[in-house]
Amino acid sequence: MGGKNNQFVFSNDSIGFSHQHCIRRLENQNLLLFDNGNYHTPAFSRAIEYQINETNKTVNLVWQYIRTPSIYASAMGSVQRLSNGNTLIGWGSASPTLTEVTPEGNIAYELLLPSGQMSYRAFRFEWQDNVTDVHQKINLIPSKYCLYQNFSESL
Repeated sequence: MGGKNNQFVFSNDSIGFSHQHCIRRLENQNLLLFDNGNYHTPAFSRAIEYQINETNKTVNLVWQYIRTPSIYASAMGSVQRLSNGNTLIGWGSASPTLTEVTPEGNIAYELLLPSGQMSYRAFRFEWQDNVTDVHQKINLIPSKYCLYQNFSESL
């Protein structure tokens, strides 16, 4: 599917994908992937979900997210469907670093790393709010935190 020896017909995605990363099969058997888009003109990256018919060798574009303005990540990248239906997109070699979008394509969260830093993969995991130390039976989640200066300059 895709590539030089493609055997599939893309019914509603005439540009296909190029230099993809992080392909995952979803519970509904669709494929979710990060399309770097190196062969798109102009080049842009996106997250896409395809419905695949392996018998008939057909591919149907079910969902895609292209950021506005568009982002182009020539390398790396990831995509993860979250339990709430949102999709987490790691933009790899581009900035912003990651974007969480709703099924409708609205940005729910976005993170930028400092200039020059990249992310090969980005994942989000469900937080367990009942984390305890099993040996001491104490709650490990702090109730508050403070940031202090961690060095001093002497004259």
